[in-house]
Amino acid sequence: MRWRGFFTLVGSLLPAVLQGQEFLETPPVQEQNQHLRGQSQQSKRRYLSTPNTTEAVSADAEEASPAQAEECSSECPCIAALGDSVSVAFMAEIVPGFFNLSDTYSWTTGENATLVESHFVRIRDQLGVSCLSAQNLAVPGAEMSGLVSQARRLRRGTQYVTVLAGTNDACGWYLDSDEELSQFASSYREVLSEVFLRSPNASVLAGGVLPVDRVPQIAEEEPACRDTWATWLVCMPFLGIGVSPEMLEEEGQRLDRADALLQNVSAEFGDSVLFRSFDEDFEETGSPPSLGPEHMSEMDCFHPSGKGQEKIAAFLWNETFVRSAFADSIP
Repeated sequence: MRWRGFFTLVGSLLPAVLQGQEFLETPPVQEQNQHLRGQSQQSKRRYLSTPNTTEAVSADAEEASPAQAEECSSECPCIAALGDSVSVAFMAEIVPGFFNLSDTYSWTTGENATLVESHFVRIRDQLGVSCLSAQNLAVPGAEMSGLVSQARRLRRGTQYVTVLAGTNDACGWYLDSDEELSQFASSYREVLSEVFLRSPNASVLAGGVLPVDRVPQIAEEEPACRDTWATWLVCMPFLGIGVSPEMLEEEGQRLDRADALLQNVSAEFGDSVLFRSFDEDFEETGSPPSLGPEHMSEMDCFHPSGKGQEKIAAFLWNETFVRSAFADSIP
């Protein structure tokens, strides 16, 4: 954790340096997050998006045109990722350019097998799909509602789509929880509808909300993480100063309710959508997940590290489901 002290220092200076600028949360994401208007501007900046995401976010804001991208085929199929900073491996590893996205570490579309055995790598190397195209549409800071515009940029005929979001929603649920959860589910339903509008035969793998309520246990091994969370204002309902065990349990129950809604909406689309809650295998074993500092970014103790990305990829991989998605492309 040699870098944490440096980034904590930078974090203490950054708000003053960037005062009046919107580097930490890009304008389109702000539009997606209108229901957070009751929060202070300072707490909104916990997402830690960067100037380097501008191009991706600008493209995300554009309406899709019929000829926006080439169509996928059985000869050269496509995989696509919808989501937030986790799916672009934001802060996964320290890379040139300070806060550059390190999407080569992405659990879903990363193409370098020596870094992460992503779903892209598994489809290419294990299933033998030699010609495979990846489209990562995820945007740091995106809430579930933001994935709708991402889905509108999906290549037509995409065979396999991963959906992983909800952390930013959970970190911003300060208002009426029932209303927010209902809107969360409605947004997810719209995301899936947009996917199947463009790719009727797509297979969608959807992950539940990451278990943010288990992140505080990292501080038991790395006490400095608490200072980092406080400096960056990271996910305050779960990691903020003064969050009691009772409050954390209540937030965890809200995550469970969110997952239940995601599962119900997924079921509306039949076998085309496979939903996987991060609690499933933990319920089977009766023990919490193995979550250590090595699975979290050295920069903020929150975003998944390279090893964390690997863990997500392995957990969400379902070979039977993926084989069916690429049945016409596997040799």
